[in-house]
Amino acid sequence: MNWYRCVFSMCFVAGLVLGRGVFAEEQSTQIKTEQGSEGASYEELKTQHEESYKKAEDLREDGEYDAAFDIMRRLADESPDVRYKIACIDVILDQTKALKDANNPMWRIKAKEAKSRIELLKGFAAGNAYYFLVWSRYSWIVGARRDKHIYGALEKAFSYKPNYLEAFILKGDIYLDLARNAARADQPQDKRSFSDTARASYDAALANPEITDKKKAYVLLRLGELEDHILGNKAAAKADWEKAISAAPGSRAGEQAKKLLNQ
Repeated sequence: MNWYRCVFSMCFVAGLVLGRGVFAEEQSTQIKTEQGSEGASYEELKTQHEESYKKAEDLREDGEYDAAFDIMRRLADESPDVRYKIACIDVILDQTKALKDANNPMWRIKAKEAKSRIELLKGFAAGNAYYFLVWSRYSWIVGARRDKHIYGALEKAFSYKPNYLEAFILKGDIYLDLARNAARADQPQDKRSFSDTARASYDAALANPEITDKKKAYVLLRLGELEDHILGNKAAAKADWEKAISAAPGSRAGEQAKKLLNQ
């Protein structure tokens, strides 16, 4: 009887050891599988975020700023990538400028939101061309009086990324605005100087291999405005607007160019 109990105890202990070994092996395999699936899920999430980002950029170029903001805000909340957080500010600036151009006083509230987000990201400024581009754009839209806030930040963006497409477009927009103001103030020398800088900036953007058809249409639309509204060269303006339509016929800029041609 004692012999039977001894054998039974040995078998029971061996079974426990073997069972624990099998369980440990299964658990280890499960952990490895879960880690692998989590890795795949992370890569899939990155891909989804990038697709959403591109969709938001398309919406921006079409003037659908509220829809673009909804996407960018979600990306800024979900992803640790600071690019999405800066892009969210950029869309807020789209909304701000649209409201200001429409003489809607709500633009000031949007501008404050953009400023607070810019300040929160100061820790990511070093070496980040996009951050300084957004800072420069914000300063221009709100009419900052200190040149370093507009031009200094823009030059900083170029220092980090010399062939920066969006910076060339922004510089063109800033100097187009300056040329327009100089024309209204009857300052011919400033008007010519600012117009030359705007044109050079827009030309650099058009020569950039990264430019999309929609951005090309936008730049050509602005060049046409420069030629027609400021320099009085209607033939050159017409040529630019025709190119804008050809570059992206169904785009917002292309549609605006059509309207200007038909006026």
